[in-house]
Amino acid sequence: MNKKFYKIALLASIMIGTVACGGEDKSDEGKSKTQKEVGPNDNDTTALDAEPEDLEEYADNDVQLPTALQVAQMMNKEGLDYTEGLAHDPDKADSYSTQLQKKLVFGVYSADLAYCVLNDKFTEAQSYMTVVRDLGSETGLAKIFDSEDLLKSFEENMSDREGLMDVLVDINWRTEEIFDTDPESKKQSMVHFAGAWIEGMYLGSQIVVENKNYELGTTLVEQMNILSSLIKGLKTIEQEGLDKLIVKLEDILNTYNSFESVKANAASENGTFTLPTLSADEVNKLAQKISDLRESIVNA
Repeated sequence: MNKKFYKIALLASIMIGTVACGGEDKSDEGKSKTQKEVGPNDNDTTALDAEPEDLEEYADNDVQLPTALQVAQMMNKEGLDYTEGLAHDPDKADSYSTQLQKKLVFGVYSADLAYCVLNDKFTEAQSYMTVVRDLGSETGLAKIFDSEDLLKSFEENMSDREGLMDVLVDINWRTEEIFDTDPESKKQSMVHFAGAWIEGMYLGSQIVVENKNYELGTTLVEQMNILSSLIKGLKTIEQEGLDKLIVKLEDILNTYNSFESVKANAASENGTFTLPTLSADEVNKLAQKISDLRESIVNA
């Protein structure tokens, strides 16, 4: 697994209030679970230790995406070094007009912010913090990002990675306070998370392909276990244009499940869950699908 890849997923989820709000069972903190094949009709779709939930009752039960603690536990290797120009251009933040575009790009920029922080790109991080704040204020999170003490804390820690991570954690707590009193906002945050997930997968897959380090394809596979739950959550939200995004996400999921390595791995079940090892061609195909989806979002 790839340490920085998972930290980006962690921090991006923090920026949108840790969308996976399933409860943590501290007695099982050391456990992990992965699936061989995932699909929109599976009930147990998490790659981690959360119990499966019936997502048809989403209004009462949260979709099980990784909590910050669960993601952090999976970090055990370095990688995903910074590549100039790979993250989305913050200067394009003003080019998005619809609420759906703004929510998705908020997620994209949140992942880019984490990407910069974890690679000590502090000047770049400041630019992304600015656009994340502006888009957050335009998409229902104004109470968080209008706080002067939050921005001051970010500026005071501009050369301190751990300090900036603490600021992002602070944003998480403030977001949770909003969600505690506004369940609809919590539900809508699934769209923000979709943008962050897509950008995180884009960053990871592009670096895997560019460096031809296909061993890191395992990281992508583990993230695919999240996609099924994400699709289910998005289907509970009524927002114009969201159906097109869901179709594209389902296409990525179906493409992944059609891979020979995934089907062979599923057929060899022996009572334990293991991850399939994607071939170079499969990684490249998955990366292209992710790139096409990401481009359709940032160039909308």
